[in-house]
Amino acid sequence: YGNTFEITGTSAITLISNVNWQNGSVIYLMFTSTATLTDGTANSGTDIGMELIGNTNFVGTADDVVCLVLGEIGGVQRWRAVSQAVN
Repeated sequence: YGNTFEITGTSAITLISNVNWQNGSVIYLMFTSTATLTDGTANSGTDIGMELIGNTNFVGTADDVVCLVLGEIGGVQRWRAVSQAVN
């Protein structure tokens, strides 16, 4: 296990699993292509939606990096963007 993941496809990413992760976990998504992170998708079981910067989708391109932290606010667990580097 690690916390840095290379995103190689072009499909939209709407949810990220919380299996084997706990609140406070931080992940980094490094893009090699033009995949989109979708903001605000409702949670579905252990698949958790994202709250992204500006409450907008993030369209990654090669060498972009997004940092997300898993946490709960008001009892709702979400992956929340901490930062994004657009290169």
